[in-house]
Amino acid sequence: MKPSVTKLVHRLGERGSETELQEAGGKAANLSRLVQWGFPVPSGFFVSALAYAEATARLSGKIAALLATGDSAAASRAIRELILAAGLPEAAAGGIAAAYRELAPSPPLVAVRSSATAEDLPDLSFAGQQDTYLDVAGEAAVLDAVLRCWASLWTPRAIDYRRRAGIEGELPSIAVVVQLMVRAESAGVMFTADPVGGSRSRLVVEAIRGLGDALVSGRAIPERYSVDSAHGGLEIEAPVASAPILAESELLELARLGRSVQARFGRPQDIEWARSEGRFFLLQSRPITSLYPLPEDGRPCSWLYSFGAWQGYLEPFTPLGREMMLGVVSGAGRLFGLRLELERQLAFREAGERLWVDLGRLLRRKPGRAFVSVFLGSIDPSGAEILNALEGEGSLPEARKGLPLKAFLGLARFLPKVGSRVLRNLARPAAGRARLERRIEEAVAAVRAELAAAPSGPALALAIRTLAERIGPGILPELLGGMVSSQAPFQLLLRLAAGARDAGAARAEVLELTRSLPHNVTTEMDLQLWAAAEAIRADRSSLEACRGLDAAALARAWLEGRLPPAAHGALGDFMGRYGFRGTGEIDIGRPRWREEPASVAGALLSYLAKAEEGDSPAEQFRRGSERAGAAAKRVEEAMRRSKGGPAGRVARFLAGRVRELGGLRESPKFGIMRILGELRTALLAEGARLAEAGLLAEAGDIFFLRTGEFGRLGGEPEASSARALVAERRAA
Repeated sequence: MKPSVTKLVHRLGERGSETELQEAGGKAANLSRLVQWGFPVPSGFFVSALAYAEATARLSGKIAALLATGDSAAASRAIRELILAAGLPEAAAGGIAAAYRELAPSPPLVAVRSSATAEDLPDLSFAGQQDTYLDVAGEAAVLDAVLRCWASLWTPRAIDYRRRAGIEGELPSIAVVVQLMVRAESAGVMFTADPVGGSRSRLVVEAIRGLGDALVSGRAIPERYSVDSAHGGLEIEAPVASAPILAESELLELARLGRSVQARFGRPQDIEWARSEGRFFLLQSRPITSLYPLPEDGRPCSWLYSFGAWQGYLEPFTPLGREMMLGVVSGAGRLFGLRLELERQLAFREAGERLWVDLGRLLRRKPGRAFVSVFLGSIDPSGAEILNALEGEGSLPEARKGLPLKAFLGLARFLPKVGSRVLRNLARPAAGRARLERRIEEAVAAVRAELAAAPSGPALALAIRTLAERIGPGILPELLGGMVSSQAPFQLLLRLAAGARDAGAARAEVLELTRSLPHNVTTEMDLQLWAAAEAIRADRSSLEACRGLDAAALARAWLEGRLPPAAHGALGDFMGRYGFRGTGEIDIGRPRWREEPASVAGALLSYLAKAEEGDSPAEQFRRGSERAGAAAKRVEEAMRRSKGGPAGRVARFLAGRVRELGGLRESPKFGIMRILGELRTALLAEGARLAEAGLLAEAGDIFFLRTGEFGRLGGEPEASSARALVAERRAA
């Protein structure tokens, strides 16, 4: 074939990696790169998206109007009829015919495949959304197939796919690939990473006999193979015929080809392949878009547990939110005698804009694995089930006995600090609660003082970073002492219940003890909001004002000071105590209730409605306390009957401590959120100052920069770079 037929038709590979996506579409652009890099790709050409644009230029208004109706099926029929009626431009038809005649042997049998400009992208694949035509012969048939590929851009499925992907605003375009047919003895797909399990070392191949369209369309069940480069393993999965489709040598050859393609593209690939006359051909390569991102810190892969799942928050963290949490973790290392810099801490890793706890080293030691199992069992039962399943199937590394000396010494240093506080709390619960509350107040006051001494600029950035790192050493022993104190009596009672005559009933009674726990900051917060609702009900003008508003409008009215005094004051009192909390509060970059109070306003309106029904949270709390008290007596009696008087007395003591200390389980998070609330207030003020100086677009942009980045903002060169970085991170 000559280097170029017309500007609308190009030979695959003639422009190599310079092929423009908007001109060639994803499929043709990737195939051109493969040809340029020397991979075995069937000869062919592509019809530029410019040809489609020329053919449909006068139809864009009609197409947009049809799409605006929202009826995908009706719009699809009408748009496809318009395109088929418009036909191919003369220049495009002539170029396609000339390019087809230059393929050999003559007359060539070709595959005609769509190559949409929004297809095979790094973040969206659009796989199978447009049409493919196989075994096409003759110029007229090729021209007709190209036109029908254009029309397939507007199938109902493709329209709905673009709508779900959020890219329906701009009219899409399409190129078309025409390639020699491969008379395949076998064909299939190859994933250079496991698309289900996510392993980057595991390559997965699916194969059928004959052409691969039967596999892609779901008409054939493939043989499935995998190659694990990490362990050198070769695995064949059912169903497999008596004679496998691919011999081991062929599979390894295909795997080497796939790894080479991945290396060229720089990311895992989904590759269509065919084998003919002892030779492999690559028919398509696109990114695997379903893989969760891996950490980019250069460390080997490990077993990672979602910090967000632990905290009940699955959304992405802002960059500054991640830095703050990593600072808390690195600072906590000092409690174990470690001197860690934030960038060198090994407990947490970042991937997919989220934080993950690295369990790798813990799972390689029997004591560590036991700790992880108990920890997950208490905070995330489904996580514990996954861990048990992995261990049962032999997927976890072999666990060694004992602990490394450094870890043993660290625990020996840390555990007494927590243990002494647990014992004091168990001995004198009221004094323990007061001590914990006092320690939180002291920590908050110290943070305020340090922030006041470094109000802005580099000094504030340094203060924010160092304060995050000092949260752990300063307050964590007290907080963990409260948390362990809240759980230890409960867990011990569960163990006692397991040995009772009727273990199931005894366990149910122990669980009943946790109803309406006193001294619980979350319960106290709900009761405070109920008190605000009662104050509003007692004031007629406030009640009437709130009844006429939805949650969003009530929130705006409070922020703007437009509520009657009683309502404004009641909600203000609540915000004064709890406004530092919010949805996704473990991320310092997320708004707090005092900034966006719509969720609180919604709960307040719900409480106002509930008050009319007469079932108040206060009354529910009272009934729950009575049920828990009765359960405590039944637990004591059950233990006495099963194991004698001493067991009954132990059960009575533990049940009392569950009621006295169980509510402290929320206190650690509450204390840390108060400190983060102070840091956020200072950061918002700094963000507003930088925005006023024109260095940031808005105050909230500061949460998309790290402390070292916003701390050095002082002029336009840094500001331009920072604004670009903020935009990039917001998009991510």
